[in-house]
Amino acid sequence: MILYRYLGSHAYESLDEARLKTARVSDLNDPFELLYQSNRELTTTDAAWIINNRLRDPAFHQRLKATITKDSLAQLLSGITQPHVVEAFVSKQSEIVEHGLNGRLSNADATLRLVCFSSDQTRSEEEILLWSHYADKHRGHRIGFKIPSSPTNVYRIDSVTYSPDRVRADYIGDPEDSTFCSAMFMSIGTKNVIWRYENEYRLTTTPERCKPDKVKGRDEHFLSIDPEWVVRIDCGIRSDSTDDEKIVTLVKSRYPRVSVYKAKFHPNDYSIVYVPIHTA
Repeated sequence: MILYRYLGSHAYESLDEARLKTARVSDLNDPFELLYQSNRELTTTDAAWIINNRLRDPAFHQRLKATITKDSLAQLLSGITQPHVVEAFVSKQSEIVEHGLNGRLSNADATLRLVCFSSDQTRSEEEILLWSHYADKHRGHRIGFKIPSSPTNVYRIDSVTYSPDRVRADYIGDPEDSTFCSAMFMSIGTKNVIWRYENEYRLTTTPERCKPDKVKGRDEHFLSIDPEWVVRIDCGIRSDSTDDEKIVTLVKSRYPRVSVYKAKFHPNDYSIVYVPIHTA
């Protein structure tokens, strides 16, 4: 299967430098990213377990020590498991859930980077939308990849699930709860059915597994690509011929097994045909 990366700009640079710019979750165009639903009622048993779990966490103690005095810490820890504290925790459930939702993107941005692709199973008429939305209204380019599984777990690639319902991730105040973490991982790969036309696959990785670089003064992260992964390049209907020629020249010297195509209007239908302008 070929996975296509649509680019409104920097297709030449991506090929020349053999790298793809990754995205933070908060940079994606769907505001519903990671917006899970949480319906579970927090019980006093849940609250007591969360509090006790935190008390056993050395990192939690270190954070407390950095913010309050030793005497205050001892007083806090001695009373934190009292029934009235547990009940107060339960009464704040709606605020806890809201806090989790509000912090979901910043938490994801700290640990995740993504590269989004569309599969070659996309219908011809849907390609028109993808070129319009992600390749600067057909002025850009798209690069076709065949990316193998990572033998060293540098990245993973998963298909996006399209659902009418948001993923249920019952947040009870413990972001490290295994059930919640599993639901959150499912949520990063779930979008509403209106996005189905994208036939999206997501490559997920971490900032540490990428190469940092400054782009317009902002810290960004780039994933190195193997030139062997590139299998074809398509130029948009409105792409500039000078840019196309630059890419062809680069391909001849650096990607000798890759063919380059120019998108054209189908003579009769609302669809796109691809005419070779360089054949490997």
